[in-house]
Amino acid sequence: MNWIYRLICSVLLTTYFAVPNMYSFTYDFEWNEVLYQTQGNSLMLYTPKGTQYQVVEMGEAFSTYLIYEINSYYSYRYPQATRLGDTTTHYNCRGYAWVMSEGGPTCWGYLNVSPNWTDGSYVTTSSTLADKVEYIVNGEHIHSAIPSSMSGKYESKWGYGPLMRHALNYTPYSGSTYIYYKHAAPTLSGTNMIGGSETGTYTLSCKPQYQNVIWSYDTSLLTQTATTDRSITLRPRTTTTAGDATLTARIYDASGTLKETVNYYIGVGGPHYRDVSIVVKRSSDGTTVYPSGTGLSPNSYYYAYLSGASACSSITWSPDSHLQNLQSNNDMMYFKTDSQGWGMLEVYGTVSRYGISKRLSGVTLYGGY
Repeated sequence: MNWIYRLICSVLLTTYFAVPNMYSFTYDFEWNEVLYQTQGNSLMLYTPKGTQYQVVEMGEAFSTYLIYEINSYYSYRYPQATRLGDTTTHYNCRGYAWVMSEGGPTCWGYLNVSPNWTDGSYVTTSSTLADKVEYIVNGEHIHSAIPSSMSGKYESKWGYGPLMRHALNYTPYSGSTYIYYKHAAPTLSGTNMIGGSETGTYTLSCKPQYQNVIWSYDTSLLTQTATTDRSITLRPRTTTTAGDATLTARIYDASGTLKETVNYYIGVGGPHYRDVSIVVKRSSDGTTVYPSGTGLSPNSYYYAYLSGASACSSITWSPDSHLQNLQSNNDMMYFKTDSQGWGMLEVYGTVSRYGISKRLSGVTLYGGY
């Protein structure tokens, strides 16, 4: 520890007045690397998509006097920036921007945090939508920052120096270009239909490690059998349960603020109604009259086509008294309207392995105007 302290003091004394930008990229990279490799405890973290990467929990290598001196230097050299935190070796720009700002531990990171932007956990975006900013020189990622709550400002830890609020280009990292990143929008994946004694596991595509998920679902249709940090396993409430369920994942940050809400639709005992569609066409010329078009006419002939129900071994078409079912099969119903020129149509389906008749769709077919 002493040799680090003496060498840093030497750098400070010999460059304080002689070098306009004391903490040049050379010094910053050299010292980040020295501190990173010579002390601290390794800590394994995970990106929002679950890729593991390593950071280090660092001790303090600086004396109170040296902290004061480095703080003073940056206040002098960058009077239009605001110091938010003291000089310290406990963390650096990577640790602050990619870990601590997400609710993670105080740590020192290096380019090993790059899985956050290489595995799809974060995606490139515009400056106005950014959650993170990477400073680039000669194609290399050399610094990280986050947008500040103060409009037009950013926050970043300047190497082993202080935590600062600053304009984007008002830093020691001159000559940089910028890449802006935002959190990738989470999605849910899993089977869209379960029934009988089946179970389904539903997994979030990405979730920051230090955020929490609260799951909710239709308890009259589903019951939980297992859960993990980013997934939930469900089964039908009974072996004969049928209906249309919604699974919701609400993601909260460490402070309890709701960050994301993700919905997923599960058909219980058969396809979910959202996965099923009906198209009605006039038999005489094939013109679509539902869901778009002119609507039905009195005493006319039509075909109703069903899609999204291929999992069903049998389909039952159930028109009301205004619609006469002339012929039907699993994909289509040929029908005639009465003098009213409108009617209601329901469709039921049975998946053979469940043996349950489930209402798949119900539509009102209005007359033309």
